Amino acid sequence: MTNIELEAILQVNEYNIVKTVEALTMQKKQEDSPTTGFKVTVKKVEQDLLARSVMLGQQIEQQVAASHLVLNKQEREAEKKAITQQFRDDLENIIATQARHGSSPGLTPPPLPKQIDTMLVKQKPVEDSPIQSIQQTMAPPVIPENENNLKNSAVKWNISVTASPSCPDVGNPITVQWEINSDQVSTGYDWIGIFPVDQPNKQYLTYQWVGKDKKKGTLFFNAPSHYGEYEFRFFSNSSYAHSSISNRIKVGPQVQLNATLKPELKKIVVNINRISGNDHSRAWVGLFEKSQIDNKQYVTYEYASKSDEILFDAPVKPTLYEVRFFTNSYVDVARSNPISIEGKDNINASWENGFVTVHLNVVTVDPAVDNVWVGLYFTTETNNKQWRRYKYVTQRASIIQFKSPKTAGTYEARVFACNKYDVPIIKSNIFKIGSLL
Repeated sequence: MTNIELEAILQVNEYNIVKTVEALTMQKKQEDSPTTGFKVTVKKVEQDLLARSVMLGQQIEQQVAASHLVLNKQEREAEKKAITQQFRDDLENIIATQARHGSSPGLTPPPLPKQIDTMLVKQKPVEDSPIQSIQQTMAPPVIPENENNLKNSAVKWNISVTASPSCPDVGNPITVQWEINSDQVSTGYDWIGIFPVDQPNKQYLTYQWVGKDKKKGTLFFNAPSHYGEYEFRFFSNSSYAHSSISNRIKVGPQVQLNATLKPELKKIVVNINRISGNDHSRAWVGLFEKSQIDNKQYVTYEYASKSDEILFDAPVKPTLYEVRFFTNSYVDVARSNPISIEGKDNINASWENGFVTVHLNVVTVDPAVDNVWVGLYFTTETNNKQWRRYKYVTQRASIIQFKSPKTAGTYEARVFACNKYDVPIIKSNIFKIGSLL
């Protein structure tokens, strides 16, 4: 069952424990019916959040029923509401935590028996705690007052943690070696978690226990499913105060791009060097203006699943460009060196035989998409909306003819684009129009 389906059942039953348990039980009986829309598979109690939720709901009802002898009606309702709300909050927290990492509730990692058992008492449980089933007398993990400040939250143990390789691709194995460089040895509740860089100590993706009475050891993880930088943190005695942080690793393929402009061919040649990573059947490279932040706003692109060399037509617009490598989405994993395209707009205007002729070559904007137009103005005109004649331009290199304005005077041609009037992208030379009489 997905987190969306479970959340839907909770909402329909108004987060009522009894109604939710009944709905889940009924759904189990109808799991093979063509009218159910989806199937539910009940796993072992120790591993399946839903099965433990059913058991938890029953125990909550038993706990509330047992209190009837000592509480009046108002107090019973208040206690039942408090316990139900606590269960709802804890379940929602687990759903939200797992949903952030693309897994169904209770799978990565599953709630441990201690977590579920803690939900049954009135004290506030530890959220998403990596606590094993331990003695009830053991104190809960110590949460640092400033858990977002990683430096301030560290316990002063002399422990080294090293992760390799430095650049694994998604799903690849990661080896984590740890060693205590002091008189201490590990307790039965020391653990190592993997974290996105700069995330607080409760936002682990997954974790493992290091084992008891050890000075050093090796753990094996799989690289997360999302590209980015990650690190491993060592925690002592079930706490959320880390004792050590590993080197950072970068999840994603290692790719080097080299781009070369060939002016004589009007081409950009891109050489792709795949250093490491998985095979990506839908890998592609895009040509971008270097200042462009949005990876969907490429100039052009080519698929590159098996190609080591890509050719692009050199763009006309003068600016800095770069090539970006993608596996199957819009998250780039490599960028090339910058490529500079040189050029400038040119314009020349003249008057003869009752016509104004404008020779224009525009490269800084694209007439096909940028609504480029040319207007004739008195040179003294400061309001760009007061043109005497105008025409739109559809080609970069154009010859535009205007019928001569009737008023003699000193004129110039101004070019605008993108529906703007404030500043022309270029002005022509000054020319005179004589009297037409």
